[in-house]
Amino acid sequence: MNLQNMLKELPVIQSEDYVKVDGEYQWVPIQIKPEAWVNDGQLHVSGESGDGLVDYYGHEFNDYDSYIHPDLEAWAEKHGCFWEWNNPGSICLAEA
Repeated sequence: MNLQNMLKELPVIQSEDYVKVDGEYQWVPIQIKPEAWVNDGQLHVSGESGDGLVDYYGHEFNDYDSYIHPDLEAWAEKHGCFWEWNNPGSICLAEA
């Protein structure tokens, strides 16, 4: 598993953001590239970048369960891997 190549191949996540456009707030499409790095032979994705792709503590909408964006989950499965929590601030890729 070449982690540097996999880092480059992480999916760009399609999402929406509520921003002010021409004086009015509206939902606009955005693309989010996960904040990620390779360290100690592991590929990590941040849960502290504020993009909402990874959240250890969860939110009310999901009964406060830990959350990993489904596109990241699907990407890991496609590569025969899964995500593990490294700590509450990041996940790391693990081989299945």
